[in-house]
Amino acid sequence: SSGINAEYGNTGYTISEYSTRTAYVKGGSKVNHQTYETTYSSYTWTFIFPHTLSGYADDTVYKTRKAALKACASNSKCLGVTKEKASTYRLNSSSTVKYSKDRSVWVKG
Repeated sequence: SSGINAEYGNTGYTISEYSTRTAYVKGGSKVNHQTYETTYSSYTWTFIFPHTLSGYADDTVYKTRKAALKACASNSKCLGVTKEKASTYRLNSSSTVKYSKDRSVWVKG
């Protein structure tokens, strides 16, 4: 099932929502962790923020998430996609996630 889980600092709030809805916490602190699942190109992708993946599956830098996920779906070496910064997505050959302050990943499932 598609859903979003967000943990809010030390407020004690945990939000679980479906991807078609948005949840807000009045007075809540900044989201420090997000996960959700989505389906694209016959794969289930697990989104995780803030994390990164290692090892590149190709040498291409993709400008959109859609282009990167499509390329990853057709690349047998690709196990996930990392958004390294705005308009910079890379295909990764590892599905092991590691904390990285400003990056987000989609792990191929």
